[in-house]
Amino acid sequence: RVIRSAVSPADCAPAWSPDRFRREFGLEPGQPVVAVVAQLIPRKGHGLLLAAWPAIRARFPGARLLVFGTGPLEGELVALAG
Repeated sequence: RVIRSAVSPADCAPAWSPDRFRREFGLEPGQPVVAVVAQLIPRKGHGLLLAAWPAIRARFPGARLLVFGTGPLEGELVALAG
């Protein structure tokens, strides 16, 4: 499910090429990736995603999770991620 943002996609044009992005984060071409860009606050559901991540990895062993954001839950989410 996609949750729309109030930010216009045109304002967020990527500054990096896909190849540079993959290199920066150590991603292989075709590797499954889940990326979240959001404030680290309860209503964004990061904790639910982290709780579900082991099941996702069981089905897609090579999958990577990238979380971009800051907020009051940062320390708690880092601890959950291990």
